[in-house]
Amino acid sequence: MWPRSAVTNHYHKTAFPENAGKNSKFVLVFGDSHLRRLVDGYVQMPEGDLHFGYSSTPGACAAALRKEVLNETLPEEPDLVCLIAAGNNLLKNTIQQAGKEFASLVRSAQGTWNKVVVIDFPNRLTVEFLYQDML
Repeated sequence: MWPRSAVTNHYHKTAFPENAGKNSKFVLVFGDSHLRRLVDGYVQMPEGDLHFGYSSTPGACAAALRKEVLNETLPEEPDLVCLIAAGNNLLKNTIQQAGKEFASLVRSAQGTWNKVVVIDFPNRLTVEFLYQDML
C-alpha cells in the first residue's frame, strides 16, 4: 500500500536514482497512475547519460498534480521536467475547466523549473475520445 500525500491525500510515491553519475542529466517525470510500475521498480530505465526520477499520484487530476509539483522535495535540481498530463477529471467539470487546470499545472511547473515538457496525454478508456481530443 502506498502512503498518502500530505498535500492532496491521494496515494503518492516517488522514486529517485541513488547512484547517478556526475555527468548524467536528471530527468524528473510527474504523472498519475501511468507511472506506477516505474515508481515501484517493475520497469527499469537503461543506464547512461540520463537518470530518471518519478513522482506518481494515482487518481490525481491536473489540479492535484499541480499541488504535488509545487510541494515535491527533490534530491537535486532536474535538468528536465516531463509531465504526463492527468485526465482523471475530464467529465467531473467542464472540458474548459479541465483545460484551465491543465494549463495551470504547466505554468506552475514552468515557474519552478527551466525546462518543462508535456510528454503524453494518455487516453482514458472511460471517457469518449471526443472530449479528450478537445484538450
